[in-house]
Amino acid sequence: MLSIEDRFAIQDLYARYCACMDTGDIKGWAGSWTEDGVFDSFQYHDGRAKIEEYGWGFMQRLLQKKWTNGQHWNNNLIVEGGGDTASALCYLMVIGKMRDSGEMKIVIQGWYADELEKENGQWKFKARRVAFDTPSPAVIPKRA
Repeated sequence: MLSIEDRFAIQDLYARYCACMDTGDIKGWAGSWTEDGVFDSFQYHDGRAKIEEYGWGFMQRLLQKKWTNGQHWNNNLIVEGGGDTASALCYLMVIGKMRDSGEMKIVIQGWYADELEKENGQWKFKARRVAFDTPSPAVIPKRA
């Protein structure tokens, strides 16, 4: 079972992940993963260096989006584990300001399924998969 301290540290990981991405701190964002971490997004990225490269490309692609000022929101976090590993599920929402109207809209919705690991005493993503549909019950982490 995870300690209260571990649960708070994991919540902090999720918040920093979003804040780093939204403020353009791609090094900080990529630092959310273990050195050998995996990000399974629109493409598969293995290793922190490749994940960081994807992040810089993502920032460039944002310039072509119909929205700006995106803010990532992770919520409904379920996390289970013990020791130095955990599994998690959370919902994803990105809110953006539409370039043509200035209206705020939900521009992305989906969920993340995560494997977490402590690396040098800090919780990191070992593997993170993102999907843009409704999750199945099979992805909900089970209580030990």
